[in-house]
Amino acid sequence: MLTKNVDLVKDAHEEMERAVEECDPYCGLSNDIAEENSEQDHVLGCPNNQDSYWSEEDQELISPCLALVRASKACLTKIQVAVAENGKKDQVAQLDDIVDISDEISPSVDDLALSIYPPMCHRTVSINVSTYTGRPNW
Repeated sequence: MLTKNVDLVKDAHEEMERAVEECDPYCGLSNDIAEENSEQDHVLGCPNNQDSYWSEEDQELISPCLALVRASKACLTKIQVAVAENGKKDQVAQLDDIVDISDEISPSVDDLALSIYPPMCHRTVSINVSTYTGRPNW
């Protein structure tokens, strides 16, 4: 179960990193649409549509969000290694607790990752971070 959570968080992190590196939140999808509809600038997904790109304010939130996801990935990986090396059959209750807590991380990472895609609602990002970290008013 831990491996599944680690893999899901790694995938979310890689997808977010790729989108940021390419400065394309939809990883080329909007460019494909734009080429097909070059004469229709009003079409959803075209480069002229501001809802398909990050504003400067959006970009300021992306790095801290990526850092949270990166920290989650590192934490889950360390937990996975620790359980593999030190987990004992007579500690089933403790191992179950670890898995239960780890099961909450992946959906939180998914919610956070989805909330940074344009059009980004800063309030939604804030709520997702607060829910994820347990700290209000991020």
